[in-house]
Amino acid sequence: MIFVALAFPIDLPGRDAYYSHFFEAIHSLPSNQTSFEYPPLVERDMDRQMMYEAFERKIKAHGFPGKSCLLRTICEISQHSIEEPNGVLGEIIHIIFT
Repeated sequence: MIFVALAFPIDLPGRDAYYSHFFEAIHSLPSNQTSFEYPPLVERDMDRQMMYEAFERKIKAHGFPGKSCLLRTICEISQHSIEEPNGVLGEIIHIIFT
């Protein structure tokens, strides 16, 4: 079992108030080695084409034209320099799509 609680103070004049979340995770452990199933190994060499195909399938699954949306995303992101301040997530997205 794992228990995690997070509490954040709320700034209210004259009151002590907290916003909190409690998480609980219960996982059954295997009783012996034969009942344990190993997950399939994920291929370590995911190339750009495989990643773009996965994005395209996901976009199509939501009812949009996958290839044209992906190409537009690549074009729009490539118009911006990686030197522009976009934070870590922005830099990762820029690297993936350019």
